[in-house]
Amino acid sequence: ERERERWRKAVAAQSPRVLLALQHTFSKFAGEHQLKMFHTSSQKREWIFTAEEIESIRSETFSTTASLLSPAQAGLALSFEEEQRLQRHVMCEVVRVCSQYIPLAALGNVVTHAITYLLRFYLYHSVYKHSPRRLRVLVILLACKACEVNIPLDQHLALNGAEKEDTAAIRTLELEILQALHFHILVHTPFRALRGLLFDFQRWLGEYEAVDTMDWPALAAGADRALLALIPSDAMILWAPARFALAVLQRAGREWGQGRAVDSYVAHVLAGSRAAAENFQAMHSVLDRFAKGSVSPADGLALEKRVEACAAAAPASGPEEEDDDFARPR
Repeated sequence: ERERERWRKAVAAQSPRVLLALQHTFSKFAGEHQLKMFHTSSQKREWIFTAEEIESIRSETFSTTASLLSPAQAGLALSFEEEQRLQRHVMCEVVRVCSQYIPLAALGNVVTHAITYLLRFYLYHSVYKHSPRRLRVLVILLACKACEVNIPLDQHLALNGAEKEDTAAIRTLELEILQALHFHILVHTPFRALRGLLFDFQRWLGEYEAVDTMDWPALAAGADRALLALIPSDAMILWAPARFALAVLQRAGREWGQGRAVDSYVAHVLAGSRAAAENFQAMHSVLDRFAKGSVSPADGLALEKRVEACAAAAPASGPEEEDDDFARPR
């Protein structure tokens, strides 16, 4: 305790420039450690794809599901584009619901985990497999467990609008979803990388001009909001979290009138790699397309009802096939 107090007083006595250097050193070390962990993780090994691979897997899942539908279901089935809109609606609902009761300090991590689970599950499984509403509730519950956010189950279900009959179904569904995810529940999120990039950007900018004139808390808050809004895209199965965070920082900096500075910083980070710069522009194109599209709550609810009606029209199955109508195993 005495050593800790000595360190606290020594840090407090330093100038802002020294404190900034200390912050940069720590954030750089943490960022390098996180990057090393990501490159050896199951997330990179099994759950990062190219855009072409994602399109191919989704098309195959859609075609396989369509071949299993009965004639009665075929008239209710969603098109490929409607399925993608439904999935976006479910993920945006995750962001909306979590924002209402998840502690702010854990919000980004919980949302990232939950949406990553949905992205992975829907790659290989039909939207008719489980109720989108119940699946949404479950992935938030799993994300809270993974992020060690302690919310009692009953309270969690009530805050998510789960009905009494949903509780047992959600409990039963948990193991099946974990199996579909190969029990890979820990996700490297871009929020920690974003913090490190903000510190590094502040240090880098301080070498060329005064940084006191920039509203850093506002920039950080704007970057957090931009990241939260873009998490429901395919980013978490397309790119490394640190690269995604860098793209979001650039977008947030431009929105806050710091386009010249943040563009120079990104060029500095990507210096020496023409391929990385080209891929970075492709990332912005993907994020731009996502930001321009939207699904209204009314449209999303209508799609959910069509999915439930289509699932209800399935022919009766034997007990051994119950709850296993349209799964597309990996």
